[in-house]
Formats: sequence, C-alpha cells, structure tokens
Amino acid sequence: MLCACGDGQSAADATPPAVAAAPALPPTANPSRELLATALSFDLHARTASAVITLAASDAPGATLEIGDTDILSVQQGSSTLPWLDTGDRLLLGLPASTQSATITVHYRYKDHSAFDGANPLGYSFTWPYHCGNLFPCRSSPADGVSFTLVVNNPPAGQRVIAPTNLPDAPAYQLAWAVGDYTDLDLGRTRAGTQIVASYRPGERARMAAGTTHLLAVFDWLETTLGPYRFGPVAGPASVPWGEGAFGGIEHHPRWHIGQASLDDGDTQVHEAVHGWFGNGVRMACWEDFVLSEGTATYLAARALDVVAPEAGARQWASYASQLAGLGGAQPVWPAGCNQIDIVKSGLYTKAPYIRGAYFFRALALKLGAPAVDKVLARFYSAHAGRAASMAQLLAQVQQDTGYDPTACAATWLRTTRIPEVGPCL
Repeated sequence: MLCACGDGQSAADATPPAVAAAPALPPTANPSRELLATALSFDLHARTASAVITLAASDAPGATLEIGDTDILSVQQGSSTLPWLDTGDRLLLGLPASTQSATITVHYRYKDHSAFDGANPLGYSFTWPYHCGNLFPCRSSPADGVSFTLVVNNPPAGQRVIAPTNLPDAPAYQLAWAVGDYTDLDLGRTRAGTQIVASYRPGERARMAAGTTHLLAVFDWLETTLGPYRFGPVAGPASVPWGEGAFGGIEHHPRWHIGQASLDDGDTQVHEAVHGWFGNGVRMACWEDFVLSEGTATYLAARALDVVAPEAGARQWASYASQLAGLGGAQPVWPAGCNQIDIVKSGLYTKAPYIRGAYFFRALALKLGAPAVDKVLARFYSAHAGRAASMAQLLAQVQQDTGYDPTACAATWLRTTRIPEVGPCL
C-alpha cells in the first residue's frame, strides 16, 4: 500500500476515501431461480425454525420462495440483512443477478395445521401436494429436486423424532417428521444391506407386524430388480395418528408414514415402499404425470408380491380388479399439458390413476412378458433416478428397449374416459 501522507501521519492513521456503498436491491420476484439445497432446523416447542437455502446462479435479480402462512422474522446473507418482502404466501428476495450460487438464512415461525397441510399438533407433518410453504420456504413443483438436511429439536418429553437427517434431490413434499412414543420392529436387512425398520406406537405391534410380513422381501426385490435405493441405509414405515377415518400412507422416504388405520394393510405398506423408486427416486415432471408415480407404484406393488409371495400377489390383483370395476367412467388419468392443473381441485387425485395405471403396465406385461417390463422400468430408473421424468419418456423407453410402441395402449388405458377390457396391449 502506498500513501502520500503529510504532517507525520502514518499510512495506518490515514482516513481512506469514502466509497459509496452499493445500493441494496429491492425484493424482486424471480420464480425461475432454482433451489439447490435447504438445511432446516426446527424447534418443536417454540414453533420456530431456520432455513439455510442455497439458490442457483441467475441472469436475473431476485428470487421467489413459497412460505404459506409462516411468519418471516429475518433474512440474512452472511452477516448482512437481505432485503425481503412477504407478499402473503410468497417471499421475494433482493438478490442480485449472479454467475454463482447464493446462500441465505431465513428465520421464521410456523403454525400448527390440522388439515394435512403442514405441521400437525398430533406429532407429524404432511405437506403433499403443495403445502410445503406452511412448514419451510420451498418450491412445491414436483419436478424440483432439492438436497435437504433436517434437524428437529425439543420434542415432548419421552417422545422420539423419526425423520431423515438428509435427502438427496428430493421433491419438497417428501420431507416430513413423525414424533411419538415409538418402538422399532427390526424386519432385517436386504442383500444390499438396507435395514428395514417399522416404528409403531403403543398397542400397535401386532397390526404393524401383520402389515409388514412381506416388506423385507419386497424391498430386496425392488433393489435387486430396479436398482439401488437412494435414501440411506435404513428405511421403513412409521405409524402416524391420522385418525380412524384416514386410510393409506404417504411416501416420506426413507421413513414413510402409514396412517394408524392401515398398519395391517400389506398393500399400503408395499405401495409406499415402491415410491422410493417411482415418485421419490424418479420425480414427476408435472402434476399431469401423477400416473407415473401412482400407477407405476400400484403395479410394482402387485408385481413384487407376485414374485416373493404369489398368494399375496393374487389377492392383490383380485383387489385391484374389484376397484377397477368400481371406477366407472371417469376423466383421463394422464391429462395433456404440464402443471396446468391443480391436482386436487381438478379431480385427478382419485383411485383411477392408481388402478388404471397398474392395469396399463399389466397390459404391457401380458404383451411383452413381466420380466421385460421389469427391465424397462429398471433402465428408466437408472436413467432418471434423482431427476424428474415424464410418462411420455417412459413410453419412449418401452419402445427403445423392446421395439414395441405402447402409445395406443397408453391412450386406451390412460387418456380415454372409458374402462377398457383387461388384457394384453394390442
């Protein structure tokens, strides 16, 4: 450093010339700025949380995050306060355009929710399909994959938290916790080394054991047939108190949730396990691709049982046949477009995509052979694991691998309003 100093003034004592600070950018909407990673820390007692969020580089300034009804307390970038604006259910940020990623920290309060749309005071969270903003700043598009880390502190005395510590490239709705007086039922390890654990609450052991009779064998078949499991060395269901009238489960891998009314339902247990490959492992490109998640999982649940427990597989297909007969006429289960619908309000969220999707894959299996369809799904999983994909891409995979064009068969099963006759694709 050179300094022309006078009157005995040293360089260290010299007052540097004033430099005008760069003006702060106003909070600006930029919904296309991608989320890369989110590190979450929750205090269950205080209902406060922090989110350390890494956003991708962007040619345009600003960023937009979904925040639902959370109360934002502060937003920081490093040691500086970042300009921000809460517009009601969106958070706008004053980030400059940049060729590098940017990391921010959001401190906030979250509220309890009792309608399957956030953190439930009974001890679980549930944000599918687009309520993640009620729990943390997010993007609810099913195609968006974010690397998450999660810490959940201060559960009620004597209760455990069951939650993933990290998730690679997951949709926002996959992240969840369950809190309660849990005991683990160790179901064993797959040949790949994945430990399968079922966590139940007091009085539920017998029903959980009954529902998970074939779960280890099914999980082993999925790993062996489709490819490696992506979400850690321990996986399995956790019972959640949804209420006696709420059936089913939700794919919060690696510890998916099963409603207390469905603990002894082997179909639900196996179906949610399959989502580790389709729905979570391979994300939906659009809500219109819902059948890629649910139809594939429904088919593979029965297909896996066909192999590892044929009597259970036969019972499963009989159940599907009964459900198919009860569907009647309905809207297409694979609508055209991409994220042009509200999956709930549009009526797509029904049993139809599950059952009609399963029978589409069965029609393929009757045409090509079930082992051939297994191989197609394995190649598709290998190509798209950790990424989003569409049903159209899966059809292209079928044709590429087998030479058979399934477009007409898919149109019959998935894009018409009538229920076709069960049988092989033509």
